[in-house]
Amino acid sequence: MFKPLPVREPDRLIRIGELENNGRTIALPGPLLDSLRHEPLLDGVCGFQTPLSTVELKGTPEPFGALSVTGDCYPTLGVHPAIGRIFKPADDVPNGPRVAMLGYDFWQKRFDGNPNVLGQIIHVEGAPLTIIGVTERRFHGPLVGFPPGVTFLLSQEYALHSNTPNKSTFFWADVLARLRPGVTHGQIQAKLETKWRRLLDEYLPTDRFKGANREEILSMPPKIISGASGIDYSLRDHFRRPLIALVGVSFLVLLVSCINVANLLFARGSR
Repeated sequence: MFKPLPVREPDRLIRIGELENNGRTIALPGPLLDSLRHEPLLDGVCGFQTPLSTVELKGTPEPFGALSVTGDCYPTLGVHPAIGRIFKPADDVPNGPRVAMLGYDFWQKRFDGNPNVLGQIIHVEGAPLTIIGVTERRFHGPLVGFPPGVTFLLSQEYALHSNTPNKSTFFWADVLARLRPGVTHGQIQAKLETKWRRLLDEYLPTDRFKGANREEILSMPPKIISGASGIDYSLRDHFRRPLIALVGVSFLVLLVSCINVANLLFARGSR
C-alpha cells in the first residue's frame, strides 16, 4: 500500500494521466510524451505498457508478464543493471536493433543467473530480441504486484506483432515523470492545464478519433498524482479494505495483550 519504488528519489516521481468522469486516471497518447520531455518543470519522462507476451524458452512458448518502455524510462527512474546495460534513448527507434532486458528473478529462475546470457537471443511473440542486460535485484517494475520477466522497447512493440517492422503506429502509455528539484505537484498541474487541450488535439490522430469520441477525450483534464509507490490498476483498491481490517484486528490484539501484561505487572507490584 505504501512502499515506495526502489528507485532514485521516488518522492519526486509523479504520474501524469487523463482524468475520466469516474475518477480514474488513464494513460496518455504516446506522441504526447515528446512534448512532456521538453517541459522545463520535469526532469525526465518514463512511458510504459504492461503487455502479456509469449516468450519462447528452450523451444517452448510460454505466456509471461512483460514491460514495454520508452528508451528514457530506466534512466528517468534511476534503475541500474545487475549485469549488462539498461536501455538508452538512442535504442528507442522503430527500426533500431531489437534488444531486451530480463527481470532479475526471471533471469535467476529461467537462466540460473548465468552472466553469459548477455548477447543471447530470446524470442518474444516470435520476434528475436538480443539480451543486453538484467535489471537490478530490488526493481520489480513500475506496476504494483506484476514483476516483468522481459522488458523491451515501446517503439518496437508494434513490430513484434506485425510483418512490417519499420511501420510506426499510435499507442497509449502510462506515464511516470520526475519533477525538477523544488517543483511541486500543484505547479506542474497548473502548467499543464493551460495547454492540455491543445496538446491532445495536436497529438490525437484525426483519422482515428472523430466527433463525440474526440471531444470526450479532449475534455478530460490532466491529473497529477504521486508516483512514488508505482502505478496500480486494481490491486490496491481490491485489497484496501481487507488490509485495513487486518491492521485493525492486529491493533486490537496488541491492545488486549498490552492490557493483560499491564494487569500482570500491576498484580505483581501489588503483591
